[in-house]
Amino acid sequence: MQTTSTEDGSILGKLLMQMTGKDLLLLMGELRESHTQPSQPVRFAYGIQELASELGCCSTTVYYLMKKGTIKQAVISHVGKKYVFDVEMARRLIAEDGMASRSQARSASASSQSTAPKTSW
Repeated sequence: MQTTSTEDGSILGKLLMQMTGKDLLLLMGELRESHTQPSQPVRFAYGIQELASELGCCSTTVYYLMKKGTIKQAVISHVGKKYVFDVEMARRLIAEDGMASRSQARSASASSQSTAPKTSW
């Protein structure tokens, strides 16, 4: 069975001028396979109002989430008063924060219930 030049690593050791057309095509094919494009294009929201409409909430909620720091990582650019957000990242961060907030609320309510004096009738 014949091995290709990429399997034994000799293609990587060659200078570009020394490569044959076949070597160059093999290298380009491997490069194309290793750098696959994302399945969805990244959607951006240009401003607070646009992010609010994408998330289905009001702009006050977006301002609250920004002040709280929940969607800080979703900010791509901030110039003056104009923000650019990655919509999918903002959704993911809000979902993660919502899960954390719910679990903290549950643990707080559970601890307050356990400290309450137990009465036996």
